Amino acid sequence: MTATATRLALPLAVAVVAAGAWWAVADLFGVTALASPPRLAEQFVADGPGFYALHAAATFGRAALGFVVGNGVALLTAFLVLVIPGIEHHVLQIAVIAQCLPLVAIGPLVMIIFGGEASAVFLSALLVSYPTLISVIAGAKSASPASIDLVRAYGGGRLSQLRIVRAMTALPSMLSALRIAVPAAVLGAVIGEYLGGISTGLGVAMSSAQYQMGVARLWNLALVTVAVTLLAYLVAAVAERMLTPWAGYARVRA
Repeated sequence: MTATATRLALPLAVAVVAAGAWWAVADLFGVTALASPPRLAEQFVADGPGFYALHAAATFGRAALGFVVGNGVALLTAFLVLVIPGIEHHVLQIAVIAQCLPLVAIGPLVMIIFGGEASAVFLSALLVSYPTLISVIAGAKSASPASIDLVRAYGGGRLSQLRIVRAMTALPSMLSALRIAVPAAVLGAVIGEYLGGISTGLGVAMSSAQYQMGVARLWNLALVTVAVTLLAYLVAAVAERMLTPWAGYARVRA
């Protein structure tokens, strides 16, 4: 068995065992909060794939917009920190405070200020910005001092150092942060949809299913969210490996 097959076999085996345990607990012990796999399949067929596709598309559209906005703000802020001396400490303090704000507490305020879909996009952007900001700054500052001194010796200022040395050094960290930001963007969008003012989305559908005590539909929506988020995460991971193959090689060598 190849190494790739071995890596794939273990998660598959865990998934099969988990599904079997889920089925046993739901049917044998009569746990109503867990809908058995046959009930989930029956509910999925009754709802129709279009129902889940409609809500998933709405959520991931908002998550994608929040992903772009949040990471764009993070990259711009990281650029300013790296080229303007003395602002890093203050910027990071503000970023930490923003990251520590509980979404449940600020959610209603965000809803009042932005309303509707904008609130979901804002919360999504808020969750993804901090990891990218920290990763890019840390990656850029890990550049070789000898390379920085070489650029400085040829008359290069902070912008030249950033363009020639620090940007390439920060690329693996930035791509790793973008990969991690994918599920965070989806979480922010779903929480924003829970706040109301939106007619479609996985968060809206989950809230409705919870209100109607539709356990099977609620689990199906959660599983669809996990599946599509995992797919997006894997796409980001593949892109990271393709764009920075030397980073993976360095990890293997280490």
